Amino acid sequence: MEDVKRRYVGIDLAKRSMEVCFLTEEGKTTRWSAKTDVEGRKRLVRQLRAEDVVGVEACVFAFSLQRQLREVVGCEVIVLNPGRLAIIHQSTNKTDKLDAYRIGLMVSRFDRSELPEVTVPSEREEEMRTYVSAKQFFTDSRTRLINRLHALYVQAGITDVEGRELKTVAEREKRALGLKGFFGVTAAALGREIAAAESNIDVLEKELERIVATDELAPYLLSVPGVGPNVVTAFLAFIGNGDRFANAAQVANYAGLVPRVDCSGETERRGGITKCGNPILRRLMLQAAWSLTRSKDGGRLKVKYAYFVERKGKMRSVVALARKILELLWILAQRRQYYADCTEARLAAKLKRYGIVKLERVA
Repeated sequence: MEDVKRRYVGIDLAKRSMEVCFLTEEGKTTRWSAKTDVEGRKRLVRQLRAEDVVGVEACVFAFSLQRQLREVVGCEVIVLNPGRLAIIHQSTNKTDKLDAYRIGLMVSRFDRSELPEVTVPSEREEEMRTYVSAKQFFTDSRTRLINRLHALYVQAGITDVEGRELKTVAEREKRALGLKGFFGVTAAALGREIAAAESNIDVLEKELERIVATDELAPYLLSVPGVGPNVVTAFLAFIGNGDRFANAAQVANYAGLVPRVDCSGETERRGGITKCGNPILRRLMLQAAWSLTRSKDGGRLKVKYAYFVERKGKMRSVVALARKILELLWILAQRRQYYADCTEARLAAKLKRYGIVKLERVA
């Protein structure tokens, strides 16, 4: 029986097309193009073998393609971080065909542990990421529309209206009575857009609460003061169960909540946080930190915040507290434990509010 030799495949994905490059161990190269539709993916599947090693840049479609190739073909598929592919971005000659060739060249030359690989989310994690991202989009849209409406009142000469007074339907309708002509028509149009965004947010929030109510890790995460369904779903979507991280510091680094470090010789400088990773997760962790500072049952976390404030000031202390909360969430998820400073009564009330069954405490 003839031995089947391994091939290395580089794929450069676009929205509607993909460039594929096959490299053999002897150095022979084969290139072809296809669409990313159903027929194009079927063609790709027919060309691949289980012995092949496939490299593809991370994008929205890459995760779905990776799962399909793993399930149908059974080949090894490596999803690469596009921001760390220096072989592509430092080149003076960049085309889709050359990118596919360079990706194939990388997976052929380097061991998998040396490649900038991206962890592929499960289908459940990808579903939660979609909900979290969509909710954040509509929330940002609502904020922009309210700011535009507030600017309209100022333009009309009504300067005693504040932005926070326009966050409810009743208040917007009441305030709109003072606008005439063009200003009134525009305010009504903005009001309808704000109402539509709020309706979409309500739908997504109910779906997020449903996801939280059925996840086994949610009760442990919700035991931390300041943490609600939005933070929990973001954690589960982008961190998952946390098994791919070796320690809590890696989780903080993944979220971009660690300081930049510049060391050279005897000089060591530490700057602001790196802001790497997902901005939605980082934003929600900061919101959780602000919420905890106002909580009456913050426990040792609030004591830690008070200690930070004396040394660093309020803004930097909130960032440090956000990191502490994220690291604590990872530890609780790993150990399947509740936050020790959360009282039984407060935990029961919080879980009841979101329709979650309390699990037994782990010793």
